[in-house]
Amino acid sequence: MSANSRHHLKHGLRSDRSGAIEGLPLYLIIIIVITVLGLGIILGMMNTIKPPKKIEKIVLSTETIAVKDDNKDGTYEVKNQALTVKVVDNNGDPIKGAVVRLTGCNVSEGGTTAYGTTDSNGELKFKALSCQVIGTDTGHITVAVEKSGMGKLEATITVIPTT
Repeated sequence: MSANSRHHLKHGLRSDRSGAIEGLPLYLIIIIVITVLGLGIILGMMNTIKPPKKIEKIVLSTETIAVKDDNKDGTYEVKNQALTVKVVDNNGDPIKGAVVRLTGCNVSEGGTTAYGTTDSNGELKFKALSCQVIGTDTGHITVAVEKSGMGKLEATITVIPTT
């Protein structure tokens, strides 16, 4: 053994940079430890990430509306129909500011398009809806809800002619 080798061994240093774990170099072990710690931190942070909120459900105060042909002209209609639309997200929380629009069966509120935005309870209350169907076929009103960043969702109200 040379004098230089004895000097390195005396101070705990080896000139061949091996001998850490089963012949793996020390710098490779350090890289592995840092990588494992980094992955652990990243995976730990991923557990705190929540999925983005989206419109999950539309709750209607009624899913059917009965219309009548009072003047016997073949047009079945109703006026002053109340309807409450509640919108909730995928956590079950109400969605404020969602745009609600009703279409189909000539639906209107006060003679204008039936639409509005939900309040802080996620609700929009229509107090005087009118709708109609011609003949005795069942009709459908589409309840379309949309909120920027949360997507769109639709529900259906069935309009049933009655005698």
